[in-house]
Amino acid sequence: RIQKRAMASEGGQGTKLQDVVIDFSSKQGETREFSETVGRDSEGSEHTNTSPLMKASPKYPDLDSIGEKKITTKEDKELGIVTVEVQSTEKGINLRVDGPDFKDKFGRRVMLRGINVSGASKMPVVPDGATHFKKGFYDNVENVDFVGRPFPLEDADQHFRRLRAWGFNFIRLVITWESVEHKGPGMYDMKYLNYLRRIVQKAGEYDIGVYVDPHQDVWSRWTGGCGAPAWTLELAGFDLKNLDEVGASVTQQMYQPSPDAFPHMLWPTNLYKLACATMFTLFWSGNDFAPNLKVGEQNCDVKNLSCVKKYKEMKIKSKNSDFKIEDGYSLEDKKNQGFRRVTVATPIQDFLQDCYLSAMHAVATKLVGLQNVVGFGTMNEPHNGYHGQRDLSKVWGQLTNGVFPTPFESFQLGDGMTVKTREFIPGCCAFACGVALGSVEMNPEKKRAWLSDRKCIWRSHGVWDIVEGKPLLKKKGYFDNGKDWSESYYIPFAQRFAEMIHKVNKSWHV
Repeated sequence: RIQKRAMASEGGQGTKLQDVVIDFSSKQGETREFSETVGRDSEGSEHTNTSPLMKASPKYPDLDSIGEKKITTKEDKELGIVTVEVQSTEKGINLRVDGPDFKDKFGRRVMLRGINVSGASKMPVVPDGATHFKKGFYDNVENVDFVGRPFPLEDADQHFRRLRAWGFNFIRLVITWESVEHKGPGMYDMKYLNYLRRIVQKAGEYDIGVYVDPHQDVWSRWTGGCGAPAWTLELAGFDLKNLDEVGASVTQQMYQPSPDAFPHMLWPTNLYKLACATMFTLFWSGNDFAPNLKVGEQNCDVKNLSCVKKYKEMKIKSKNSDFKIEDGYSLEDKKNQGFRRVTVATPIQDFLQDCYLSAMHAVATKLVGLQNVVGFGTMNEPHNGYHGQRDLSKVWGQLTNGVFPTPFESFQLGDGMTVKTREFIPGCCAFACGVALGSVEMNPEKKRAWLSDRKCIWRSHGVWDIVEGKPLLKKKGYFDNGKDWSESYYIPFAQRFAEMIHKVNKSWHV
């Protein structure tokens, strides 16, 4: 914004505008002084000359240093004030790291004023993924739709205009692994990715920077949170429909007596239940703790996944013709991609991480060229799973709340046994440091957390077994291998993630 004070001279001709101050603090980070001559018409009204709007004195560079710009002028004749607005049309904040600071392309320190956009993105639009809806929770889990998360494209202007007016210049854009790869390993939802690009473009129109957040909470929707697609659990051998009944997870959708009775902040306790703890262990440290579980061997195979079987059935039904979009597989899906093939038996840790990285690579390549993209997170709130647990016969973790079996009890429950375990009430805060209230008998119907053709992973690895008709914990410290989880498991993954992102755009932050 440039303000010039007109100083009338005798005769009223060739008036020289002095004390001209141009403040480019929003673009250049310094104050500059300019001068310009305006004339007066026969009636004495001022007008700006038709020469270039401003010319800098030799001490300063000219306005071209701003780059592409839109220039408008306003004149208040009564006050003798001419206001010139110079607005950059370049979108994106192009952040770089300089010591402890973020700096823009002009070398100025940038204060990010950010907000999450948005928590609704953790759940699909179709079917409605609101956690208090029980109906359809297990149906067609591979055929969901996240287009419209965080909001419909036609509403984007309203939301971004409002955020900008409130002073925000940065958003943490929430996405999930499931939103990208729910159809099966290697099958990406191109309709969603195209929508996501348009949302990021729209944010750029309001000079809002975007940090992409691959979000998860306690692994997946079927383990009480959000994040991973359903096929990851099935690949490991879990039967989704039995997880809640055997205490392998606790979800609001299946909570008894009704979803409305779901206690506040009970969901984080899933970190210490069988399904979530197992999946995180396999993802981060499966090569150490489940070396015998390999994709492509026995029943742990992509071709055995329900999503793949449904795809083949649809293909046969359609007699190899193109699938309709309403069937869940668009022509673009069929033409450009297919299920990930496993030609050599692959450790499940490597397979899961490769799938995750490839899905995020699909997101990154879709956002290429958008200047307001600042970077990517690796994964929201990653958890170490069972790693580091010294005694599997004891309650572990601080989130003791509700029915809370020990890991060993979870193994038994998951393998079809009825077990009496402790129930806790919250202690010093809403969801942690609980106090044991009593005991509860779980899984009276003796259902299994595992598919009928799959064995308990930890039993097959010799952690526990049934001896003379009774469960026996053989290796109570099995997961305590003395390794630092961050150094040994997370950092190598984060480095792979960063390398993948930087091959797409080396300027993006991870």
